[in-house]
Parts: sequence; C-alpha cells; structure tokens
Amino acid sequence: MAFFGGKKKKTETPTQQPRMVQEPELKPTAEPHLERINWLGLKVFDVLGESLFLEEKLYLKHRDEGNSSIGHHVVYDCETLQLELVEGGQTWVSRAKPRQGNPDVPLIASFAVDKIEQIAKQLNEAELLTTQIFDQGWVASLLFFDAERNLWQVNETRNAPPVGLSHLQRIGALWLAVEDLSAQVAFYREVLGLPLSDLGNRPRPITSEAERQHTDEMGEDTLEQLGPLPKPVFCADAHNDEILGDGATFFRQGVRLVLTPGGRKREGGHEKHWGRDTSFMLGFQTNNLTGMAEKLRQAGVKVSQPFYAVHSFSRHQQAFRFTDPEGNVCQVSG
Repeated sequence: MAFFGGKKKKTETPTQQPRMVQEPELKPTAEPHLERINWLGLKVFDVLGESLFLEEKLYLKHRDEGNSSIGHHVVYDCETLQLELVEGGQTWVSRAKPRQGNPDVPLIASFAVDKIEQIAKQLNEAELLTTQIFDQGWVASLLFFDAERNLWQVNETRNAPPVGLSHLQRIGALWLAVEDLSAQVAFYREVLGLPLSDLGNRPRPITSEAERQHTDEMGEDTLEQLGPLPKPVFCADAHNDEILGDGATFFRQGVRLVLTPGGRKREGGHEKHWGRDTSFMLGFQTNNLTGMAEKLRQAGVKVSQPFYAVHSFSRHQQAFRFTDPEGNVCQVSG
C-alpha cells in the first residue's frame, strides 16, 4: 500500500550525538540480532504544543520527560514501543515538500484498533483533519494530521485477532516508503536479519464484509453463473516466495515494519536528516549492541559511534545509529 517559522534551532546530523561514550567494549556473548522495534522518535519544532496534542487530542499515556544537551524530551507509552518527542525539528513550511506532485512521506506510524468508525468519529469531533476510511473488507484504515502536520494512520485488521482497543493507544506498525522495494527488502531481511512475515503478494482471507462488498459489486445473477469462488488461503511464511507484491512486512509480534513502494532516495545517496527530511526515526532493540554494530560495519553499513540514548532517564542505555541503502537512519539500543 503506497501513500500518497520561528527561530530555527540547530539540529545534529542523524548519525551524530553529543554525549559520546568512551568505555571499553564488552566481549560479545551471543550471536547479535535485532529482536524487535522498541522505540519511535518524533522530532518536532514545538515540544509543548505536540505533547498537548498527543495528550489532549489522542489521549496517549505520558510516561517520562527530561532534558539533555539537545533539548527537551517527552516519552509516551504506546504499549508496543516508546514514543519520544525530541526538540529540534523544523516547522512544516521549512520541511522538504513532495516532488513532481507525488507525496514524500518516508515513515508513517499506524495505531491498531478494533472499531475504526468510532475512532473516525472521535477525531472528527476533535476537529482534526482526516481522510475517509479506506475499507478493503479484510482491513480498514484512515490517515490524519497532528499539530505539526505529521501524518499518522489508524488501522483495523479484521482477519487478525482483535487488539482489544477502541481508542488510540497501541502502535501496531510502521510504514516505511522506499524507492527500490526489492533492494530494501533484501537489506532488511539479509543484512539486518529481520524476520519476514509477509511479502504482500498473497490473497487475504474472505471476511463477511469482503463477501458483502463482492456481492454488491458483481450482482447475484453474475455470481450464480460463475459459481462459488475459491477461498484464498493466507500464509504468513513468505520465505519461499520471492515475488514481491505491494509491500513486505517484517516481524510477527509487537510492532511490524512494513516496506511499501512510493518512497524516494535522497539525491547523491545522502542520509535523510531527522527533523528535516522526516520527523520520525524508528529504533530497534538488540541482544548484543557491540556485536550488532560490528556485524553491520563488516557488511559495509554506515554506523555511528555509541552514545547514551536520550530517552533513558532512569538508567544508562547505550545505542548507535545506522543508515540503510536509501538514506533512512535507524537507532539500535541494547
């Protein structure tokens, strides 16, 4: 599924952080791998304004806040991950705009709910700018803007177990738009080692809603002539099928990462700057921070020096950042 100022503050480049760690590296104790997505950074121009929006309009659960050398931070508990507001973003008028009439939204966070119609009503009552509900029978979704015109998604998946939520609380997926889908799927699967759960090329189960829509569109007489349609079988194991469909999904549990067509590389292969080219940055958790950094370096991936993650107010937590082939910067914490 493809997606269609005041005083400027100095922002650091994505692979640089001010609080560098000068500590001896720990001896690796396990085969390094990325376990899950555990953090989503949102760099904004107005931390107070965005935090009021998240709490008063979306009712997200405040967890912690504090200050670092790069500004004020506010952390929210989204069940599957921590959402952290970070000071230093640019206003909407200063950010990169779509080129050639196409949307240029690198990353969109998606909330998982059970009753999307109720969410749409709540957002409309809060006078938020939203799209109509896109209903495909087995899934329904809508998009809305936040206070700084960042794009968010709400998603109800009807062929999966209910999440038990009729309000915005759990981030279920992160949609990353890419230019070369095949190459990016290969990188995230083979270099990063993320578990691939769906290539987006398989028919979805027929739900009662999908059957109703199909009947309305085709008509009873036409369906009677065609006879019963074969029921699609959904298989989550996509490893043996290399035909890409409309996207690729990684991870089966927790937050899913969905690569979708429609993104754009930066010219010259440069990094996408967090807070300017994209407001969001996704973060992984690893079982072996030192080993994972070395593994990526050996694969030719651009990796930063280790630093203390700014969202860890209660304890010291080291992290590093890496850049994928299309310039998207991700964070890895131990």
